[in-house]
Amino acid sequence: MTVNTVDSIAEFVTNGVTTNYPFYFKFLANEDLVVTYINPQGVSTQLVLGTNYTAHGAGNDDGGSIVTVAALAGPGQLVVSREMVAYQQTSLRNQGKFLAETHEDVFDRLTMLVQQGLAFARRALSRKPGKDFFDAENRNVSNLADPVALQDAVTRKWTQQYVGGLLQTGQGPANSAANILYTDSAGIPAVLQALVGNMIAGNLTVNVPGQFAEPADAMDWVRTKTIANGAKVTIKLADGVITLTRGTSLNHPQNSLIDLIGNVSAMASCQVAPVAGTTFDAFTCTSGCFGKIDGFRLSRPNKAGTGILALGADIARVGPNVEVDNFYYSYASRDGGRMQADDTVSRNAGDVGYWAYDGGRLGCKRAKAYDAIDVDSDLGYGFQAEYGGTLECEEAYATGCRKAGIAALAGGTVRAHNSNPSGNIGSGFLIRGASFIAMNGATPNNNGRWGVERESNGVVSGSYVGTGNTLGQQKPVALLVNENGVSAVASNTGATLGIGSNGPEGVVITVQGATALRAGSTGVGAVNFLQADAALSGQPVLVKARGADNIIDIELSPKNGHVRLPGYSAHADAPIVGCFEIMDTAGVIRRVAVIA
Repeated sequence: MTVNTVDSIAEFVTNGVTTNYPFYFKFLANEDLVVTYINPQGVSTQLVLGTNYTAHGAGNDDGGSIVTVAALAGPGQLVVSREMVAYQQTSLRNQGKFLAETHEDVFDRLTMLVQQGLAFARRALSRKPGKDFFDAENRNVSNLADPVALQDAVTRKWTQQYVGGLLQTGQGPANSAANILYTDSAGIPAVLQALVGNMIAGNLTVNVPGQFAEPADAMDWVRTKTIANGAKVTIKLADGVITLTRGTSLNHPQNSLIDLIGNVSAMASCQVAPVAGTTFDAFTCTSGCFGKIDGFRLSRPNKAGTGILALGADIARVGPNVEVDNFYYSYASRDGGRMQADDTVSRNAGDVGYWAYDGGRLGCKRAKAYDAIDVDSDLGYGFQAEYGGTLECEEAYATGCRKAGIAALAGGTVRAHNSNPSGNIGSGFLIRGASFIAMNGATPNNNGRWGVERESNGVVSGSYVGTGNTLGQQKPVALLVNENGVSAVASNTGATLGIGSNGPEGVVITVQGATALRAGSTGVGAVNFLQADAALSGQPVLVKARGADNIIDIELSPKNGHVRLPGYSAHADAPIVGCFEIMDTAGVIRRVAVIA
């Protein structure tokens, strides 16, 4: 048997679930252990062996464990220490047997007592080698007597009384804060005591549902306080299911110092769910800049409302351990609001998973959107920017969405480099209405419509590769371009470019305000047409009759007359009634007979 560790204390964090706490130092008897629990409020309690816990592994060189009768609430602290009574009761007689294990137990006990003394010494206020002061290692030193000698340490109370005495000497007796009036920001008189009493001057954790039933209640309470000295307030969501009966406002004059945190290491353990049948937005910021949201799954029984909304205000950070499920909008930045939601997840949205609207800016790099579908309204986009909204979704993934994986509509701007909108019911990308998407390195694959679907005056920038899209990689559209100094209409894909009209007047081309060419049809259902082909240098320009018929004439129709150029056919001899001249390819004038 040996004592192979120098430790005699083990510390653990409690979480309301764990009951087994293994440690790795040797102890000889269960009674040699002292187990102390510090609860989330900082209250310390010594647990009782057999009542609050059992001990296992006495005499084992590798240590043992303690098992609590009930899981201890967290976040708290559990301390297991070996604290032996400093005596040695083994008696070894002369000329007796040499009992090796008995001797080792004696030596082990002495070693443990030495370690126990060293452990106490390490916790004492000490002066490190080479230093001329005692180092408290950033811990408090309490229970000091009031100073007497000039070099004695002073306590906080003594200092406050001393400073108060100096102030009283200079200005008379100090007044009570309850008697000092001031005017608040709304112009309402109040006493200083109320202001001081409503301050949060140190870091604070507010527990839900431990202290408040739901986040809205916690935020209501925090709004009655002023957060001072840069203190941080954490609204801590416990594991389990937290039910929302109303929306949570994230507004506060110092909301950048407030975080809403669940379980960042096991997101699925912390579930947040509105009551079924409700339609409110779950978390909304309409002023200031809220700090951070992380560590829970937000899901709704019925598809409605917005999960996390920045409305004319900012949310500094969401995620990466946040998932929003079955809201009509999962994440939204609207009316100039801003939000950063990188690496988050949206599932089963109605209209849009990630939505930047009306000047809103939403960052969602590497985010994932699954199955945004509203069949009744024919909507469903994984990521969308519209009406001046800006969306940054580089390396994002969208799949199963009804209209498109990633979309820019009505003046929206999207930065989607290296994104992967694949397997959507609609197109991978959809660009419409003076919108813009940058998509270098994007891979829109296996979508139900186009890889990239562009309509009207939408603009696409960047190179991308897509395969397996039902209608093709890119929808052909006509573009207004400038080629060689000439304004032109061109196809974006090299496919046939069509210019058409369903009206009886056809298509008109004007030059300098005057009609230069009109293309029409002799009737609905026409099947033959005129084709004009450009030619290489030295070759004739071709004017062709083409269409469904095997032989198609070309008829030139001067006003009040016509000239008809027929396709070849054999005729019997007939009298010549006239002729017209044409030039052949050799430049020779030829006369062509006209017969009756």
